[in-house]
Amino acid sequence: MAADKALLVDFDEATEPDEATEPDEAAALPSDVAHKEDPFENVPGTLQAKEDIVAVFVVAFDTKSGNVVEWKKTDHPSIDFDGIEFKAMASGAHNIKSDYVFFKQGRWYGLSCYSKIAIASEEERGARMKSVGVLSLTYASLHNHMEFLHEAVDHELHSPGVYTELDAYFEKHKSTDLDLQEERKSLKHSPLPDLPITHHAGSLSQLWHALKSDIFVLWKCALLKKRILFIAPPPMEITCYKVYSACAIATQTDSSHSRGNGNPLFYINVADIPVIENEDIYVACTTERIFATKTGLYDICIDNNEIRFCGTGLQKQIRCTSADCIRYKSWENERHNLAVASVGDMNLSQDRLLIQHFRQMNDSILGKLRQSEGSGVTSRDIQGLGLDGKSDFMFVKELIDTYDIDVELIDEGLGGCCPTNIQ
Repeated sequence: MAADKALLVDFDEATEPDEATEPDEAAALPSDVAHKEDPFENVPGTLQAKEDIVAVFVVAFDTKSGNVVEWKKTDHPSIDFDGIEFKAMASGAHNIKSDYVFFKQGRWYGLSCYSKIAIASEEERGARMKSVGVLSLTYASLHNHMEFLHEAVDHELHSPGVYTELDAYFEKHKSTDLDLQEERKSLKHSPLPDLPITHHAGSLSQLWHALKSDIFVLWKCALLKKRILFIAPPPMEITCYKVYSACAIATQTDSSHSRGNGNPLFYINVADIPVIENEDIYVACTTERIFATKTGLYDICIDNNEIRFCGTGLQKQIRCTSADCIRYKSWENERHNLAVASVGDMNLSQDRLLIQHFRQMNDSILGKLRQSEGSGVTSRDIQGLGLDGKSDFMFVKELIDTYDIDVELIDEGLGGCCPTNIQ
């Protein structure tokens, strides 16, 4: 894959493989990826891979014991590795050759690189599977470790049991913060960083392409801080980008009003059910279809690019309206014009355009609602926000409640009136 196409992924879901064959998305996975220089490397506020990791580990598949933690290194005995073997090597990974998985392990964010090779060994049943991963203070800098993890897992597959390079890497990049608990508390509700969405060029654009105008249903749910779950077969790198994109479209320029970062959990499995049962807000993804039946665990589920609500109440409040369809066509025309005129990385340019549009829309809608504090907002005012005065009425009502805006919402009983300010 050429360098200017690095990390371009296809959001059109693959079907669940019937046997140990490689899905079509494999062409975009780690063994073929040439990571380009990050265009946001020097953006203020972004975090680089300097003293940011708290652990490094190796997970292997054992034919008798299943997934096992083969080796780990950390300076912090309080870090719990229990269950990490099922996150670093996602369910269904045996059907693919390689993958990256983002996840959350307790208070820490993790990234693993998985790979499988054929081997002439009866004991290993003809295949050796391993993952090498790191845990970090924040997911904002995890992508900086991708290249090393890819090289490290290849080394562990061909030279198992040799951890010298992993040990040295940990010593070079380990966090020197002496109060990790307080650091994690400060990061939990920090604004979503810009870096990852730009590093994975094309991820938001292709989510836009996959959901079409329904992306505004996802946007409304994200802005309302709902529990959002993506279900898809491996590889999970693709779906983890969707998690980030769903958080990114709800960001605002003024982070003081952001109400947190959407709580991206990235990859989860059945062992995480007790955790997400206690989460009021999250965005996550999984390969395990049992979650589709656990409707009490999410507000919306995006399964094979189809949005499903857990109940009719939310579905009545959040819908794709005529205003959304008009806005989708307008932005799509802009994307097309940008593609025609684009010089350089078209996917990165389109991602920037979409992020800019979503942030401007979030700023405008929430800003105007805040300016109206102490007074009333009518259905016609909602139209002036670029929304549907009738169909988006309940959405705006919940938006006011979510962001604690002191505004009285007045229903004028409008019919199918069109919005007056499509952004």
